[in-house]
Amino acid sequence: MEELVWHMRERRRMYVSDDRFVTMVAFIDGVNCAGPPGRRLLDGFEEWLAGGPSPLAWSAQILQALGMTAMHSLTPDQEQAACAEALNLVERFAQTKANRG
Repeated sequence: MEELVWHMRERRRMYVSDDRFVTMVAFIDGVNCAGPPGRRLLDGFEEWLAGGPSPLAWSAQILQALGMTAMHSLTPDQEQAACAEALNLVERFAQTKANRG
């Protein structure tokens, strides 16, 4: 998962067509869905973010934590902040999972 985060930070345009949060979320969700059930990269991520069960998708939880409301109406600065925060959180989650074994 660290490799995915690195590529999204350093080479995002090799994988997606723009720098919008919604585009990055779609790509990460697609990579996640490509994994085998029960061993996907983001298994448990939404619960980890919320500290327990949550009705919100991980992307909505991140926007909510940043005080943003709608994924499709972010300003360029909000897009950048949301992308950076999402990648930071995915990276922290990956480290937490790796430490648990």
